[in-house]
Amino acid sequence: MSMAQVIRAAMKKQGVRFLKAISIPIAYILDPQKTDDAFYVSSYGCAASDAAKEFEWTRNLAVQQGMQMPKVLARHLIQSFDIGEVTPEEAHEVGKQLADEWLKGKYEYVIATHIDKGHCHNHIIFNAVNYIAKTEGWFELCQISLWLRTMKT
Repeated sequence: MSMAQVIRAAMKKQGVRFLKAISIPIAYILDPQKTDDAFYVSSYGCAASDAAKEFEWTRNLAVQQGMQMPKVLARHLIQSFDIGEVTPEEAHEVGKQLADEWLKGKYEYVIATHIDKGHCHNHIIFNAVNYIAKTEGWFELCQISLWLRTMKT
């Protein structure tokens, strides 16, 4: 089952709580068989093992402070590299630099570098709620999207 199918299946269930819905994709990216026993796992603003709980805490705090309940739980970015382009260590470092640069310390995230497919690729899951301002970052995310597009050219 693909990652998208796993997420869709989790979200289709009526009454699925935030914690369960976000725990599924986080558990997938943290899979020890894909990350060399979690050697290639890092996080920011949260502990990777408790990221779902901490994302939920941030979201609930933001709602208590007056933010409308966000519909988007988290965002998932996949960054892939060609076979032999980078070592797993380099891929992980590049992924952390990318996340740090475009999330600017405002969003909790977990990054896991998978090495099980013959090429390195990063999964970055970050909270949709800015944990500094306790707001959804739509404007910031639009800027991130534009920044990522300029990186392609």
